[in-house]
Amino acid sequence: MKNIISIKHNKLEDSSNIMNIHKYIVESTEKLKPRVSYISAASYDSFKEIEEFYKIYSEILGCSIIPITLTNKEYDFEELENIIYNSDILFLGDGDILLLYNYLISNGMDIILKNAYLKGIKIVGIGAGSSILYKNILIKNRSSAPIKINGLNFLDICINNLDSEDLKDDLLKLIIRQNLRCLHLRNESALEWIDNKINKIISSSKKKSYMIERDTNNNIQYTELI
Repeated sequence: MKNIISIKHNKLEDSSNIMNIHKYIVESTEKLKPRVSYISAASYDSFKEIEEFYKIYSEILGCSIIPITLTNKEYDFEELENIIYNSDILFLGDGDILLLYNYLISNGMDIILKNAYLKGIKIVGIGAGSSILYKNILIKNRSSAPIKINGLNFLDICINNLDSEDLKDDLLKLIIRQNLRCLHLRNESALEWIDNKINKIISSSKKKSYMIERDTNNNIQYTELI
């Protein structure tokens, strides 16, 4: 079974909502002390981010943590394979999407992660680490215009990485022009994917997450995710 949990949030924890998601991730492994590999390259392997991850997943949730710090340590391919393939959870942290993408590609981690996914190892991403798992990602360029960039294509759909207030004319025109099916997740929510299909939404908020796409009349259609 191929399993991904995609979290829309900018921090590891801030509220009971996001902590409920972390608890669900750990409990879904059905192991007493799951092995979690934490990839923090998107934050330049920030000590603060790694420390926060240890606090949540080790001290609170009782996991065994294996940090993978691609920006300040050289790994050979076999070493990375050994770490990843012996993990129960692979967790990609938040930060800079393009930085994360470049480090994963340059280290061959994209290949290892895809093989791990096919082997049934649970993949979890938050923020940038979540968006990178999709086929395409909508972000802002330097002039704040929305653009589409490529992700790792574990999930064959587009994800909107912009906030709700950015769902304005330029973004909607891009979705219509390129005929995109694009997910928009509200903050502090997560999608669980099983075998490339949405299994459930993990959220305790009444705010909506939805699919945005072009209808047959070239208008924008919003479909709430249930």
